[in-house]
Amino acid sequence: KEFLALLEKWGEQMPECTFSNLNNFLKSLERSTSFFNECDLDLIQKEYFPFKNKVLSSIPTSYKNRYEKAFLRFEKKIGFEPTPHSLIYKKILSRVGEYKLKTRALNILEKNIPIIDGMIPKRKNVWIFTSWGNYEQHTIDNPRAVFEEAKNDKKIKKIIILNKSSKLLKKGSTSPDVKFIPLHSIKGLFSLMSAGYIFTGYSLHNIFGYRKILSKNRKIVQLWHGIPIKKIGLQVNKGQEPFWKKELPRYHASIAASQLDMQTMIKSFSPSLPEKIKLTGLPRHDFLSKDENELPQDYQQHLKILRNRVNGRKLVLFAPTWREKNQTPCIFTNKQFAQLDSAMKENNAVLAVRLHRNMMKKNTFSSFISNNIFYVNDFPDVNILLREANLLITDYSSIFLDFIKLERKIILYTVDLNDYMSSRGLNYNCEDFLPEKNFICHFDSLIIELNNHFVNGFKTDSRYNSVKHKFHEFELDSNNARRVIDAVL
Repeated sequence: KEFLALLEKWGEQMPECTFSNLNNFLKSLERSTSFFNECDLDLIQKEYFPFKNKVLSSIPTSYKNRYEKAFLRFEKKIGFEPTPHSLIYKKILSRVGEYKLKTRALNILEKNIPIIDGMIPKRKNVWIFTSWGNYEQHTIDNPRAVFEEAKNDKKIKKIIILNKSSKLLKKGSTSPDVKFIPLHSIKGLFSLMSAGYIFTGYSLHNIFGYRKILSKNRKIVQLWHGIPIKKIGLQVNKGQEPFWKKELPRYHASIAASQLDMQTMIKSFSPSLPEKIKLTGLPRHDFLSKDENELPQDYQQHLKILRNRVNGRKLVLFAPTWREKNQTPCIFTNKQFAQLDSAMKENNAVLAVRLHRNMMKKNTFSSFISNNIFYVNDFPDVNILLREANLLITDYSSIFLDFIKLERKIILYTVDLNDYMSSRGLNYNCEDFLPEKNFICHFDSLIIELNNHFVNGFKTDSRYNSVKHKFHEFELDSNNARRVIDAVL
C-alpha cells in the first residue's frame, strides 16, 4: 500500500526512479522467501497480482514492457502461478509444474530417509556443513570457521549443503574435495545420508532432510551460534520449544567458551552426559582475530563494502535480539532515529542497524534511513561487523559476549527488561554478565551514554574484564576451530 501511494504520486513524473524502487522491492521479497511458510506465501500471492495490475495501470505506457519483465522475473524466481495469457506465462507454468513434481519426489524420499539412512555406509571423511537461508554462497558463523580450518585437508571431503540455490553450484569449486550441493535435491539428501560428520550452528528439528537423519554411526556436532545468555534447549519452557527433548540425543558433541558457559550448555543440551560438551572456545571468534588477509575471500569483500559505506567514520552497531510472537521488538521510532541521526552526524559516526531475522519477517522495523543510519542485514556474518564496530548497542543478545573480546564499548539497551525476564528468561543473574554498572532502559539515557562515549572514549575496568574472563577461557588466538576439530574427532 505504501509503495502504491508513492507510485500514484511519482509514477508519471519519475518512471525510472519508481522502476528502480520496484526492482529493489521485488528483490527484497525474493530474498525473504525463506522467512515465510506456505500460508504466508499463499497470502503474498493473493495480494501480489492485484498489486501488479495497479502498478501497471499507474505508469506511462512506454514503460510497461520493462515493468512486465521485472514482474515476470520475480514470478519465475518465487514460483507464483500467474494468469495464463502469454507464451512466457506458459513457460513459467511448465517450470512451476516441474518444480512441484520435483518437490513431491523429494518429500517422498525425505519421508523414507530413516529407512534408507540405516542402509547407507557412513564415510568418516565426508563432512557436511549446514548453511543459513540468508546467504546463498556458503556457510557462515561457527560452521564456516570450522570449514576454513579443515578446507586444506585433502583427506576430508567437505560438502556445504546450501539451503538455497547459488551461482556457485553452477561454477563448482576450485578444489576437488570441496562441493556445494543444494539441500532440496536428491544429491543433497544422499550426501547427508553418507556423511560421517555434520557440523551445524542451529537446531535441525524442522530443517528439511536433516530432521529425518539418524545419529547412528555418524557424529552430529552442534556448534550453536553464540554464548547463550537467554535460555535455550532444555532450559526453555516446554510449551515454547517442545522439540528439544527429541532433538538433543542426536548430538555427538556441543561446545563451550568457558567453564561457566560449559555448565550452562550441560544443563541446556546434555545434563545426563556432560562429557558431550567440549571446552574449545567458539570458532566464530577466530574471524575477530585473524589478519584480514587470512579471512575467506568473500569476508574480505564484505569488509571492503562495509568500509565504503562507513567512509572513515566511527561505526556504532545496533543489533537487538528477537522477541516471542506477541512481544514488541526492540527498535527505535522514527522520532528516535532522527535524534540518533543528529548524534551520529555531530560526532562523525554512523549507526548500522542489524535486526534479527524474526524481526525482519514480521516487518516490525522503522523505514528511517539516512546518510548516517543504514541497515546491514545484507552482511551475512555478524563477525565482520563486529571487527569494524567502535561501539555495540544490543539488549539480551549474546553478541555482546563476542564483542567483549575486542575490549570495546558495550551498551545494553533493555527497554523491556521485566517483560523479557518473565517470558523466555535468562541463564544468569544480571550481575553475572553486565559489563557496565547498569542497563540503559530509557532512550534519553541512551543518547547521553552515546555522547559521553564520543567525548570521553572508552577504557575497560575491573567489572568489564571480570565478565570477559568469566565467559572466555581462551584469548583471541585464532585456534578455536582447531580445538573443536581435535575435540570431536
